[in-house]
Amino acid sequence: MVWFLRDLARLARERAAIEELLGRAAWLKGADWGLDGSRLRLDADIEAHGCVYGVRLTYPDAFPASPPTVTPRQDGQLWSTHQYGVGGELCLEWGPDTWVPEVTGAQMLVSAHTLLEAEDPQGSGSSGERAAVPSRHVRTRGQELRGSTFRFLATAALREHLASLPPGASGQLGAVVLLWQRGAITAVVTSVHPDGAEPWTDPGVPPRLANYGLEWSGLFVRSGLRAVSLGVGTVAELRAAADAALRDALDAALGLATPPQVLLLEDAEAGLHLFRLRADEPELTRYKTLNLEPDHPWERRGPEFEVLVEKRVGIVGVGSAGSKVALALGRSGVRRFVLVDDDLFLPENISRHTLDWRSVGEHKVDAIEDQLALLSPAIEVDRRRIRLTGQESTASVAGALDALSRCDLIFDATADPSTFNQLGMIAVQYQRPLVWLEIYAGGIGGMVARYRPGKEPAPLAMRAHYHVVTAEAGARMGVDVPRRGPEPYSADAEPGLPIVASDADVAVIADHAARLAIDVLAGREPSAFPFAMYLVGLARGWIFEQPFQTIPVDVGEAPHAVAPEAPPEAVQQGVAFLSRLLGGGDDGPAGPS
Repeated sequence: MVWFLRDLARLARERAAIEELLGRAAWLKGADWGLDGSRLRLDADIEAHGCVYGVRLTYPDAFPASPPTVTPRQDGQLWSTHQYGVGGELCLEWGPDTWVPEVTGAQMLVSAHTLLEAEDPQGSGSSGERAAVPSRHVRTRGQELRGSTFRFLATAALREHLASLPPGASGQLGAVVLLWQRGAITAVVTSVHPDGAEPWTDPGVPPRLANYGLEWSGLFVRSGLRAVSLGVGTVAELRAAADAALRDALDAALGLATPPQVLLLEDAEAGLHLFRLRADEPELTRYKTLNLEPDHPWERRGPEFEVLVEKRVGIVGVGSAGSKVALALGRSGVRRFVLVDDDLFLPENISRHTLDWRSVGEHKVDAIEDQLALLSPAIEVDRRRIRLTGQESTASVAGALDALSRCDLIFDATADPSTFNQLGMIAVQYQRPLVWLEIYAGGIGGMVARYRPGKEPAPLAMRAHYHVVTAEAGARMGVDVPRRGPEPYSADAEPGLPIVASDADVAVIADHAARLAIDVLAGREPSAFPFAMYLVGLARGWIFEQPFQTIPVDVGEAPHAVAPEAPPEAVQQGVAFLSRLLGGGDDGPAGPS
C-alpha cells in the first residue's frame, strides 16, 4: 500500500506544511497536487532574482523512509551545477546521505529556493553572473566515474617516474593495456621508454594483466602546458594549444607508418591526460583520469603480515577449499607457492570453486596460478600437475615432495587419508609445519588443524586422536560421524558422490584454515589459536548443538624427541660406508664383489 493511503496522518502533515509555506513565502507561487502514476506530486513555481522556475516535488513510494525529489517541471531543463543531468533532480540539503524522516516536502522546496537564490542560474541578480555554490557533500570516485566510459588509472608509481624525468621529456609508452569491462574501457600504462633513458616498468601492475585486454602503443610528453589548455577535443585544437616541442613530437608520431594509438600528456601541475589517437580522424577521445594512491597493503593487513612476503607455501589440492586458501594467502602477502594437483576444472566445479567458465578444461593449478599472478607481479608459482598418491612416475612424485619439503608451510587441502599420511611424514621428517582441513557432508561444518614441529604431536598421531575424540563424542550423543573425505571429481578415474556442502560452507572452513596457516607463518608467540585443532559447526547436527559452535580439541603436547640409539657395530659400519662414498678411503669391507 502506498504511503499516503497507509499513513493519513503524515499526509495531513505534508499538506499543512505546504499551506503554511504558501502563506508566508512570497517566492512560492501556486500548489497543484496530483498523482504521477502511484506517486504523489506537487507542482509549484519558485521565484528567484525575478525569474520563475517551475518545479515538481515528487514523493517516492518509500516516503518517509526516502526523501522527495525536486525537479524541473518541464523536460530538457538544466538549471544548476547542483543537478543530476538535464531534467534531473536538484541536489539539495537533504538527500539519501543526509535524510531524516521528520523533514517535510515543504522543507525540500525551501532548500530548492535557497539553491536557486544563491546560484542565480539565469544571472539576473546584481552581479549578472551565475554564482558558485559549494556542494553539501564530496562525491566518491565511483560516483565521479560512473558516467565515464573511458577511464585511465594513473598509478602512483607512474606519476612518480614521469615527475623524475626532465621537463619536456618524451618517449614511447611500452604498453598500454585496455581492459574491456561492462560499461567501461579502462587503460593502464605498464611501461615507459623515455628517449635517451632506461626503460621503466610499473612494479605494481601484474604482467599477466595483458592476457585480459588489448595492448596498445603510445606516446608520452611532459608538456608543461597548463591543465586548462589541454581541455581539447581535436588534434587541431591540441596542436594550437601545444608548444613547439609538443607539436613536433605529435606530428612525428602521426606521420609514422604505424602511429601510436594513445597520447599521454603531463601538464604543468603534474596532472596526467590520456587521449586516444587516430591518424585518420580529427577527434580525440579523452580518458577520465583516476589518480591511484600508493599501495600500502600492510596498513590494511597489519604489520605482522609483512613477514609473509618471504614465505613459501605448498598447497596440495586446489579444489573448492584449496583454491580459496591459495587466494586468501596470496592476498595476505604470501608471494611464493608450490601448487600440486592433477585435476581439471570442469563445469560442475563452478558451484564451489574460485574459478569460472573461463577456466573450464584447464588444469586447476594452471588456472589458479593465473589468479595469483593477477594479485601481485611478485608472486611466483611452482606448478605440479600430478597426484602424489596416484599412478605417477617415482621421479615426478619425488620432485614434488622435494619442493614441498622446502616450503615454510605445507597445506593439505585434499582430505585424502593417503595423501595426508604422505604429507604428515614429510612434515615430521623435514620439520615443516602442516595445516589441514576437512569439510563435513551436509554443510554442518568442518575441521581445521595445524602441526608445528616440537609443539604438537606428529600429524598422524593427531589424526588418530581426532578420530577417537569425535567417535566418543558422537557415541555419547547417539549420532554417527558425518561422512568426510576426498571430494571426487568427474574427471577422476573412480566416480563417486561429491560431498554436499555449499560454497559458503566451504569458504568458512577454508578461511578458518587460512587464518591458522597465517598464524603459523607469522610466527606469533603465543599463537592466536590456543588449540591445534578445532571443529567448526555451521549447522545443528552431529555433535554441534547450534550453528557457529566451535569445539577446540586438545591434542596434547609434542612428545620429547629421543633419537634412536644404534648398536656400536652399526655405527662403525655406517661411518665406514659413508667414508668410502665421500672418498675418504677404504676403512672396511668393500662388500660383495
